[in-house]
Parts: sequence; C-alpha cells; structure tokens
Amino acid sequence: MPGEEHPNWSEPYYRAIVENQRELIARFTPDTVLIYVNDAYCRYFGKAREELVGSSLLSLVSEADRSQTRDRLQSLCRSAPVVENEERVMLPTGEIRWQQWINRAVFDAGDRVVEIQSVGRDITERKRLEDALRQSEATFRTLLEACPDAVVMMDSEGRILFASSRAVELQGARSPEELCGHDAMRLVVEEDRRRARENLADLCARKNRRTDEYIAVRADGTRFACEITSAVVCDDPNGEPTAVMAVIRDVSRRKEAQKALQHRLEELQTIYDGTIEGILITDIATKRFVRVNASLCRMLGYSEDELLQKSVPDIHPPEVVPDDLQRFQAAAEGRVTINENRPVLCKDGSIFYADITGNRILHEGRPCLLALFRDITERKQAEEALQRERRTLEHMLRAGDHERQLIAYDIHDGLAQHLAAAMMQLQTAEHLRQHRPDQAKTAYDAGLQMLRQAHFEARRLISGVRPPILDESGIVAAIAHLVHEQQTAHGPSIELHSQVSFERLPPVLENAIYRIAQEALANASKHSRSEKVRLALVQEQDELRLEVQDWGVGFDPACVAENRFGLEGIRERTRLLGGKMKIRSRPGEGTLLRVVLPLIAHQPACDE
Repeated sequence: MPGEEHPNWSEPYYRAIVENQRELIARFTPDTVLIYVNDAYCRYFGKAREELVGSSLLSLVSEADRSQTRDRLQSLCRSAPVVENEERVMLPTGEIRWQQWINRAVFDAGDRVVEIQSVGRDITERKRLEDALRQSEATFRTLLEACPDAVVMMDSEGRILFASSRAVELQGARSPEELCGHDAMRLVVEEDRRRARENLADLCARKNRRTDEYIAVRADGTRFACEITSAVVCDDPNGEPTAVMAVIRDVSRRKEAQKALQHRLEELQTIYDGTIEGILITDIATKRFVRVNASLCRMLGYSEDELLQKSVPDIHPPEVVPDDLQRFQAAAEGRVTINENRPVLCKDGSIFYADITGNRILHEGRPCLLALFRDITERKQAEEALQRERRTLEHMLRAGDHERQLIAYDIHDGLAQHLAAAMMQLQTAEHLRQHRPDQAKTAYDAGLQMLRQAHFEARRLISGVRPPILDESGIVAAIAHLVHEQQTAHGPSIELHSQVSFERLPPVLENAIYRIAQEALANASKHSRSEKVRLALVQEQDELRLEVQDWGVGFDPACVAENRFGLEGIRERTRLLGGKMKIRSRPGEGTLLRVVLPLIAHQPACDE
C-alpha cells in the first residue's frame, strides 16, 4: 500500500506473534525463493527451517498447480497488491493437501515488488466437503428427475421455485417455466385452495411435515386425486423456513387399495430422512447400532458407516456409561420412554446434551430400540446462563444490602451519636445560661465541637457513598483522591498512572469506574499483603483501560468463593457497560485486574 513501511521482523515482539500463529506464514522473493517461514509452516511440511529457507516455494506446490501459482504471484502489482489463491501442496509423505493462501506484495520506493508475504491455512476438509456437497446436489437432482412422483419446491408463500420433469408432465405443462414463479395453489381445484393454503401456513409455523390429499387440476382442466407430502426446509434447525418441499403423487387408480399403507410409509420415510432429530435403531441384545439417520450423523460427527460400527457405550462419556446402559435396558423393557438431559459424546470428544425418547420395535425381525435424539444443548446453556445471572443479581443485592447496613451502622455509631451529644450539650447550655454563664459557655462550646464532628462524619459518609469530588472534578481527580485516602489509611504504597485525553464522562460511567477502582484497591490493600500497588487509568482511542496490580500473595481465580461479592460486582458492572474484565493471578505471584470499557457509546451528546 502507498506509504506502507516494511515490517521490522527483528523485533522479538512481532516475531513471537508470528511464530505462535497456527496459520502458515512465509516470506519469499518475487522469484519464489523462501526467505522466512514460521514454526507452523515447518511443522506442516515436516521440514526444518534451514531446509525450507533458500528453497523455491514452487517445489512444495503440486506440479498440477505450479503454473497457476506462478501466474498469480506474477500478477501482484501496486494496483493489485494482494491476491488469494487455492493450491494443492505435496507433503514429504507424498500426501496431497489443499491450502488457501493470501499473498501480499511489499514494494520499494520504485514500486517494484521486493518480497511477498503469505498467510495460509489447510482447507483440505473444506474441499472435501465442497466436493461432497456438489456430489450430493447432483445426486439429489438425479433422484428428483428419476422420481416417478412430481416434486415441487416452493417458498413459504406458496410460490413455486422448482418443478421436476415429472411435475411438468403431471400438470400437463410444456416446461418448468410455466410452473416456476406461479402460485402453487392453482395446482389444486378452487374448493381445495383455502385448505391447501392453511395447511401450508400451519406447516411453516410448526416446521413439521404433513401429507394431505387434494383434487388436482391439470392445465387442460382435467382433475385427478393426488397425495402431497410436504416438508419444511430450514438452513438452521431453529431458524425460519427457507422453502417447502412437496412430493405430489397421482393416486387416482389405486387410492382405495393402498391409501392407508402408502400414507404411513411416505410419512415415516419423510420423517426419517428429513427430521432434525437424530434417529437411532439399536439391537437390544448386542447394543450395536443397526440404522441411523443423517441428523444423528451430523450431531455426532460420524459418517453413517462409522456409526454403524459403534455401540451404546461409544456415544456416552465413560463416567455415565453404566447408568446409560441401565437406562437403555429400562427403555427396552418398556419401563421408561424418555431420558432427559443426557450427555452424548461426539467423535471429536465434545459433548452435547439431548432428550432421548426410546420405544421397542421389530427391525428386520430383531427386537430393537428406536431412539430419537433431540439436541437441547442451547436450551441447557440458556438455563445455566439464567442461573448465573440470578446468582449474580442475588450477590449484588446482598452486597447492596450489606453496604447499606454498614452505612446505617456508621450513621448510628457516628453521626447520630455526635448529634445526640451536641443536642444534650446545647440543652445544658440553655438551662445554665441565666444562672451559671461560665458552665453554660463550656457546654455550648462542647456542643459546637460535637456539631463539628457530626459535620465531619456526614462529609465522610457522603464521600464513601459518592465523593463530591467525583461530581465536581471528574473521575481522574476522584481516583487520585481515593488513592490518597487509601495511603493515609496506612495501607500499601500506591502508584497512580493516568493517561487520558477526556475531561469528563457521563455520570453513570464515572460512577462505575470509581466503584471498580474503589473495590479493586480495597481488595489489594486488604488481601494481597503487597507492599506496593499500581493503578493505571489509560485511554486507548475509544476505550478506557483500568488496571490494578499488586505483587502480593495472589490467588486462584477459578477458586473464588461465591460469597466474595467484590469481584462479581466488578464483573457485572463491566458487563453492563459493554466492557471486558480479565484477572491474571496465581498463588504467590500477585494479581493483575484489567477492565476495558468502551467510551463512544457513553459520550454525552454535544450541543449544536
């Protein structure tokens, strides 16, 4: 890019970043000679850095792609300084894998390319999935065209998006174009159209599948009985319907003989093939799987062939396998029909939670258990998040009650006592004023002293709740005052570093920052046993970073007791303001609390 400086690769900081990247990073000359590769690059190609640096980049590229790669690199210029390409690379083992590269040219003052920087990642799996998807689409279209029934795909409003050749033939149309874009309701007789539209709306709302019978009408006006099986197509199991697939069958010649059986077979097949729930049929005697649907394969991350080699213990975490085997037997014996909130083990080792419904069936003459898996992981996560929110709110409410209780104690034991004493002294002075003026003056002076102490105590309490300096001078001055108060309380030495450009912030943000700093300093002073504490308040563009660091005893952040409201209060204040909080601490290594808050969303509107 114009005016761009060549990166200083000798700096340890930037080199460490590059070396720790998972992506493959390389630098090479315009004639493809490698001059730098990171550790990930070396590991990927199974070679030492010394073997790679000085060699040609093209020696690693599959011979079939070398010419294309060379052409793309030679196309780099000032007007197109970045090119992206996909190529096959050859590993020392002889394995061919796909890589995606982003190549960026670095120019000298004469607009000549002096080197090229590349960042790459392995996309072999993506390529495999793309090939599989293309094959699946081709297979799907072939199946549709070979299907003896008419197949129509429409949107949720009933407009036809696709019609198979059989659909064109069945309707007496001349081409798919005569059907696509038109209302699918016109394919049935007028007296059935209202019911058909209601059924379509219900289908999309429930996101289920249904089979209905209508009297269809051809382009020439002739009628025939048909059976239409419809299913909702969703990109996401919980998303909105993107299309509706309808299979139309002419049942006019054999409707009476095969009506009940055909309806059930089509419905069950549609459910099995298209349901978002996982379906698993297991041999009761051997506990081995004998049939699975595509949804369960997607849930578990296995192919159908892989899953058919597994048994019940293979898809549950080891610690719950004995319990799940007992539950399986109970379902096989009809003692239970549903097991809720069960952990299920995926191929990659991850776990999701499912409600599993089981019923005994006969499959190919063998007693089997048919189980439906409904993934409830998101629901479980939402419930857990709600519980955390409730605990946090309860903690904050308790902390607020505790703080108000302390203020009440302070008022009762301090301010109220001073005022009561002052009142007694002033009453005594009034009583002695006529007959014992000297004693009256002494009592009067004592009362004034008590009032002064009460005034001081009132200001101290006000400062504890919300220091006046926060409203008068802003957050920086308030934090400086807070640091001064902590030091005068014979706590650790506190260093304050402030680097901000703003003058004032909205009151809610200033109060939150002050409370966070107050709580963090209090924790460091009371619990860290550190002789020194550092507080930094730094503005970084549109963010404010507040750090409190000590070099004391430290602690394990994962083992903080639930009744420690201070950290939870800081975390909640930070979350509500759209910020981030991070704690870095270990026993014996001190503690660093970092809070980053956005400033743009909280800036007050300027008067025009």
